[in-house]
Amino acid sequence: MRRVVFKVRFLWFVAFALVAGVWPLAAQAAVVPDASAGFSVLAGTALTCTDSNVTGQAGVLGSTAVSPTRCNMQVTVAPDAYNAFVDTYTLGLGDCGLIGLDATASGVTTLGPGTYCNTGAAGLTLKARTLTLTGTGPWIFEIGAGFTATSLTVISNDPCNVFWWVGADAKATTSALQGTILAGSITFTDTALAGRAWATTAVTMTRTNIFGCNGATPPSPANCTAAKQALATAKAQDIVEDAAERAAAKTNPDKTADKAEDKAEQAIMKALTDAARAACARVVTPQCLAARQALAANVALDRVEDRAEKAADKDNKKDSDKDKSEDKAEQATTRALQQAVNAACGPIRHHDDDDD
Repeated sequence: MRRVVFKVRFLWFVAFALVAGVWPLAAQAAVVPDASAGFSVLAGTALTCTDSNVTGQAGVLGSTAVSPTRCNMQVTVAPDAYNAFVDTYTLGLGDCGLIGLDATASGVTTLGPGTYCNTGAAGLTLKARTLTLTGTGPWIFEIGAGFTATSLTVISNDPCNVFWWVGADAKATTSALQGTILAGSITFTDTALAGRAWATTAVTMTRTNIFGCNGATPPSPANCTAAKQALATAKAQDIVEDAAERAAAKTNPDKTADKAEDKAEQAIMKALTDAARAACARVVTPQCLAARQALAANVALDRVEDRAEKAADKDNKKDSDKDKSEDKAEQATTRALQQAVNAACGPIRHHDDDDD
């Protein structure tokens, strides 16, 4: 990915804009700044999180109002990350070129790598569709005004290579999105994002899952094998030493030294176990992220539909046959999506000290 164009070029663009009397929507090509890259969420004025989950760090300023309610996220005061993001946001993401999108991206269902622009006052609204991004990217969307997504699903081979630069506010409801969203404010409801949500002002999440952008590389099989061998050797040595201690204890009942050694051995064993898990850990692939994203979006949509059914059934104490049939279909869909997650990510494993 391209880094932010050098400051000299930026000053040239400033001079050009003053002479021409215009300011280009995207004066600079930009990517995620290093200081911000590790943050799944960045918020300036407020961070409100309700019944939501954030994988990765949520960065805020010291003055940011943070309101978590039944929310799983790690909040960090990170002014450097926030300021780096704001600098990038101010410059824009790229050169719009000649590829334009109208207010609803009429008829668009697939897009290849490139920079796509919407400069209209109405912004961009994508509703009830699946947008498939083909190729390897990058895919860059520059939206001069607001961005609204309703029941939108975005699919790509690399969520980390999708960027949405939104000149105003970004809102998403019952959607499954991908990419890094840079906006004035961000509001997500019943939405899943495989990527990052960065706002100069407020980020508001309700029944939302943000997975972050996993840029990790696959673990080395050699490192994994070596770590497992070290752990297995330590376990074998521990068994031998335990047998020697039991033999010595028959003539020497004082176990003070043995207890100290056991404590040290436990610490070493834990360190070796942690090292093996880190070396052999399964990497979250884009396919895994997309599958998890689809499952989360389905669960969020089910919640919305369940609340609507309960409201409609207030005067009817018994569930209708139609509701029961729909519930059965929803359960089947959820099972299918969970199976897709297991296929893309592997079934969840619970590690223990006996892993080999």
